[in-house]
Amino acid sequence: MPDILVTAPDAEHGYELLALAAPLAAASGGKIVYAALGEQAAQAKEFAVRGAHRVLTCNDPKLTPFQAEPYTDAYLQLIERTKPGIVLIGATIRSKDAAARAATKLEVGCACEIMNLRLEGGRLTGERVYFSGRSLATEQLLKDPQIATVPARLVDAPGPTGGVAGTIEPVTLQLAEPKAKIVKREKKETGGVHLEDADIIVSAGRGIKKKEDLKLAEDLAAAIGGQVGCTRPIAADLKWLGDAHWIGLSGHEVKPKAYIGLGVSGQIQHVAGMRSSKIIVAINKDEEAPLVKISDYAIVDDLYKIVPAFIQAVKKARGT
Repeated sequence: MPDILVTAPDAEHGYELLALAAPLAAASGGKIVYAALGEQAAQAKEFAVRGAHRVLTCNDPKLTPFQAEPYTDAYLQLIERTKPGIVLIGATIRSKDAAARAATKLEVGCACEIMNLRLEGGRLTGERVYFSGRSLATEQLLKDPQIATVPARLVDAPGPTGGVAGTIEPVTLQLAEPKAKIVKREKKETGGVHLEDADIIVSAGRGIKKKEDLKLAEDLAAAIGGQVGCTRPIAADLKWLGDAHWIGLSGHEVKPKAYIGLGVSGQIQHVAGMRSSKIIVAINKDEEAPLVKISDYAIVDDLYKIVPAFIQAVKKARGT
């Protein structure tokens, strides 16, 4: 059966795609081929012990940083080399561009930001969010290679399988020069906020009445070892917090072990960014708030009364 070609712009995302590819390979009888491109070539062994049957490596300088033209060439040449039935590419702004270009040249479809991957009738099928997260569209790819870009944090990245490691094979690719030149790169200051990596997020919504009251969210986050997030109005409209804290369709998409919403109504644009949280807790005096309805645990009461008591209870339980 045709193999599954997998690649992603960063290694952690690549590990997740290997986990998603495993059941597809088991169902189709194909093998998993991972393309470790650019700086990932140095991590080839990590992909080989996490489910890839073959790891193809190429550390051509044109592959770092990611630019559309060389990566489009890389995707096309890797597809020609491996003849896969399915191609899974980690979805970022730039990789979606390159994947679509490759699909256009091959005259096949490209499903973007696909979730719930599965085979139906031997064809790759999945859902994607559209209309600002209000709806799900089910898509199925009808022509090989079936190319799909897949968002991060759909599943946990697998550890080493403990089985026989896959083989590692360096390859040479003929890559076009990028048509744009990066003249400067600056790391954006986030104040130590990395919501995508947070296990616990305390999110502030419009139920917080004034900027000074954000200390409630900050104190709760400090007590339980979490980070502070917020909704769009807090970051974009009121500018009480920076964009590093903004969760939602236009902000950060997160998947913490626990998400606690303080006065968060739960509009669909925000929910689209945190719907994958393992446990959702809502503290809101409006029992009709959308977040209350989708939460695992809800406290329908005034957050100004509940949160201080919550903090004290945590501190007491931890002996602090």
